[in-house]
Amino acid sequence: MSAFSDPVPPSQVREQLDRICASEEFRRCHRSRRFLGYIVEETLEGREARIKAYCVAISVLDRDETFDPQSDPLVRIEAAQLRRRLERYYLTRGSGDPVLIDLPKGGYIPVFSRRTPVVPEGVTMPKRPPGGLAGASMLAALSVAGVLGVAYAIHDPDMVAAALGGPMIPAVRVLPFSPAEDSRSAEMASGIADEITQELTRRRVLAVLGAEGSSVGTSHRADAILTGTVRTGSGMVRVTASLVSARNGTYIWTKAYDRPVEEPALEAQARVAAEIGADLELPMNGQQDRAPAQTVNPVKHMNW
Repeated sequence: MSAFSDPVPPSQVREQLDRICASEEFRRCHRSRRFLGYIVEETLEGREARIKAYCVAISVLDRDETFDPQSDPLVRIEAAQLRRRLERYYLTRGSGDPVLIDLPKGGYIPVFSRRTPVVPEGVTMPKRPPGGLAGASMLAALSVAGVLGVAYAIHDPDMVAAALGGPMIPAVRVLPFSPAEDSRSAEMASGIADEITQELTRRRVLAVLGAEGSSVGTSHRADAILTGTVRTGSGMVRVTASLVSARNGTYIWTKAYDRPVEEPALEAQARVAAEIGADLELPMNGQQDRAPAQTVNPVKHMNW
């Protein structure tokens, strides 16, 4: 994926903003939706100088004029949440959207760019294969190495698997879970992605990649994204985990896990992570009939 340097027309930015805000996660999170709408509109209207922590707190987060951005980290926390939600959106539902809205770290001014598909350097994809016996001979002469090179470049796991003569272990990237706007949900969400990463790594069912932007595993593209939400109600903390195809944004698997609200966060995180690991391990090992009836998890047979 790359971006052109020419500016994106405001009308296209607003269309993209509407797409993002209409997604399920942004519909659920009023603050992130307002935050994003505010900074996008201020930027489009040429008022970037006004996009400061104090103005965001007053205009978006319902703080009064006594708000002190030096002592209150509220805006920084909400900006970090917004960045994670945007990252999750573009890795899943928005993977094919034509316009990127990014919020670089260190500030609150968004950046708009166009998205264009990556064409592997030196690779020319013909509109149709050459006909006749000569064409068939030429296609048959492709080496496994050549097929693998193109397959990895265009991120086609099916082509890779065929070239290697067998199935490959899907690679998953675990993203932070998104909490509802209450302290118990935030506490539960804060470390659950790390617990799940440890659990999946221990079970060796999926190849677990490092987080985007880290120094670990960022040279590889994930086949799927594991993420979710955390919310609290009726004396329970509900964690909803979802495995989403990184290629087309479709849901591969999703399930909700409930823990008592009074249960210590570390214990609850560990229990939910263990359940998620077990639920993903069963279908990968060909034991699909043992999976819980309410779980949608045809992982083994998915077109990643």
